Amino acid sequence: MNEARARFFLNLRQSIDPLLRVLSNKSAPPPSLGLAFDISGMPPATLKSSALTYGSVGEMIKDFSIVFGVPKYRTSKPKKVTRKFSFTRLLQPIDNLVTCPACSNIHPSDTICDACYSKVHKLTSEIKKKMMEYNPYVGEKQDREVYVKFKGESEAPAAVVKGKRVIELEKDRPTWFKKLTLKE
Repeated sequence: MNEARARFFLNLRQSIDPLLRVLSNKSAPPPSLGLAFDISGMPPATLKSSALTYGSVGEMIKDFSIVFGVPKYRTSKPKKVTRKFSFTRLLQPIDNLVTCPACSNIHPSDTICDACYSKVHKLTSEIKKKMMEYNPYVGEKQDREVYVKFKGESEAPAAVVKGKRVIELEKDRPTWFKKLTLKE
């Protein structure tokens, strides 16, 4: 490997010096291109210039590619895509599925059911809109707790409502929405 590296730098120097002479258009040759590389740590006397010559630039590049560990051929796009989207990566079995007791939809055990969540999200959005009607500063934190009263419900005990803002919705109470009761 050190010999290949030394051969490459020697040939590089031998090919660049004449090129610099031609481009400079001066009668005197330019100073030699001094490469600041340690050529394998060997003294210059041990390098044989006759053994380090190449017939073409292709041979020189081919010999120097050993030093870098470069792939010989480019990886094609289908091979990359096959690695990226192989069957082992696309389909993975889900083993923690349960059935929702409320709506009978199947969902992962560590999450809420999508159908039930959409119901909760819709009702929560309505409650938030009603809460923001009371607040003169839109977007600020509410100053009091909220008690939600649905259509057809009797008045709540004063101890439950005490100090809370009452929001009345024109809907029946869903079965999943728990009613606040006075704990004694």
